Amino acid sequence: MRTKKKSNVRVQSETEMKTNMKSNRNKTKLKEVFTEKSKNTDLDTGEVSSMNTRQVDKYKQRGDKTPKKKTRLKEVFAVRDKDGKLLVKQKRKNNRVRLRTTRKGKKAGY
Repeated sequence: MRTKKKSNVRVQSETEMKTNMKSNRNKTKLKEVFTEKSKNTDLDTGEVSSMNTRQVDKYKQRGDKTPKKKTRLKEVFAVRDKDGKLLVKQKRKNNRVRLRTTRKGKKAGY
């Protein structure tokens, strides 16, 4: 049976939602922006992992037709060591994922 070592972690997160609407005769445009920033700090090792998310939804509607929806998504995930040096960075934009690992990150096991 494995026992898991307890670690001290500090979590900070911030969430924001904005809405913008324009209307002109029979056209209506609606834009919703969702942003979230979170930061996890491991107090034992000093590693910091951060995650930033931004999602933009746009709706267009003409008259009585059903609204058309477009969604854009961007996520950035990064892990840094206690000195602030980058170990791993992952970017996700729309359905494309890019992962970058530095030499220090490979040595650390990422």
